[in-house]
Amino acid sequence: MVHKTWSGRMDSFALVGIETINAVRSLCLRKPGPSREYAEGLRRFFKHLFVEGPFEKEDIEWELTLRDAAQVSAAHAATVKCRAADILHVAILEQLNPDTFVTGDSD
Repeated sequence: MVHKTWSGRMDSFALVGIETINAVRSLCLRKPGPSREYAEGLRRFFKHLFVEGPFEKEDIEWELTLRDAAQVSAAHAATVKCRAADILHVAILEQLNPDTFVTGDSD
């Protein structure tokens, strides 16, 4: 359900930022993993890259993203292992059409 006053647009960094920071924090739980200070340093570094460049924030059409994600899921999720976040990333990439996409996924 969407709140009536919601514009349907979302800053793409909101989702990517949450997942990136969460992934770094999860690394802190691995043995041996980076320290919490290191994770905080990475968080601050990514923030700096968005404030000072070269990264830029982009608006995405959230309703279009969800429709695209449903199509990607219908086409691939039954045959290829993929998390909901992965499907959302693909749907967002369809809108943003970036020059480069980097992943640390091994599968």
